[in-house]
Amino acid sequence: MQGDLILKKQKKKIQKAIINIMNIQRKEKLNQKLVRYIVEKAVSNLFYGPFKIDIIFCSAAYIKNLNKKYRDKNKATDILSFEFKEYEYDENVYFIGELFICPSIAKKNALDFKDFWDKEGWASKNKTKYLIKKNTEYTDFEKEIVLLLIHGILHLFGYDHTGDDDDNEEMKKLQNFLYIDAAIS
Repeated sequence: MQGDLILKKQKKKIQKAIINIMNIQRKEKLNQKLVRYIVEKAVSNLFYGPFKIDIIFCSAAYIKNLNKKYRDKNKATDILSFEFKEYEYDENVYFIGELFICPSIAKKNALDFKDFWDKEGWASKNKTKYLIKKNTEYTDFEKEIVLLLIHGILHLFGYDHTGDDDDNEEMKKLQNFLYIDAAIS
């Protein structure tokens, strides 16, 4: 299964990345530097070339409305992904899509599922001291945001976990790989 994963490793060459971060919620403080780092790192493993992505941090009410409108689910969720995959000639970039993330739900998830990574085999500071940057410890909330960003980016590239067990397992392995790759680089 791991051999089926296609990852494009880059050399130290920097590619053009337009990462629009919009924070339209007021409850949680966000580390935008960390968000940019994770997006660049994850996308560079899946795609080579100039890209653009929109990351919107929103309230539970806002994401609930989007979830109802586009997925016919009348409840708030932690993340929604909208894949575009179109070339924008005016900016000379490939627009991957939009991620809507609800930080208040992410914070609740970080508290509710504290042992998630240990139970599911994810990289965790309890098993191995994975740090996103040397000598920097991140909160469970920040790690949850990192996981949601990676999860959403995988959806933008067509990965899914609603199908059969093989799809679920492939996405889980790739998500874990990208998390570890971002943590130890």
